[in-house]
Amino acid sequence: MFHPLFFNFFMLMSSIAFEEKLKKLNINLYIDKEHITYATNNKLGSSGIYLKFKKRDYINVYGLDWQDRIAAEKNNNTDDYITWVTKHIVYESDQFDDNGKCVALGWRSILKNLIKQRVTTPEKCRKVFGWEESDYDRLSFEEKRALCLPRSTDIHVTNL
Repeated sequence: MFHPLFFNFFMLMSSIAFEEKLKKLNINLYIDKEHITYATNNKLGSSGIYLKFKKRDYINVYGLDWQDRIAAEKNNNTDDYITWVTKHIVYESDQFDDNGKCVALGWRSILKNLIKQRVTTPEKCRKVFGWEESDYDRLSFEEKRALCLPRSTDIHVTNL
């Protein structure tokens, strides 16, 4: 098992480096920088990840707020919405606020989503990101959220 603080604070990359790696996974992947919403993460903002020229009958809006869903549906007219990512920083693991709302999808979850939707392969993810499926990757969304939420037994330090 791992300590969640290790994932939360030490493993991040810039969105520029992340997008360069996305293009190596599939040349048709891109981050829509023109439509940034702040509903999911009011500090960093988030944008959709799309696949050019591929349309599907459904849109995967898992984890999106209503404003992000509208943006995803609007952009689905030309390209396929895959998932979302925060604007400047991409964490390795998903980030949750104190209420359990996902405020940033980690690159591990994004890669799992890309593999699940057959946009890329595990082999390409290993080559480009150095990704190997971990115990964290096998957790459900609810298990990740429970792991990252503060527990009632946690000690909170305050200034006296």
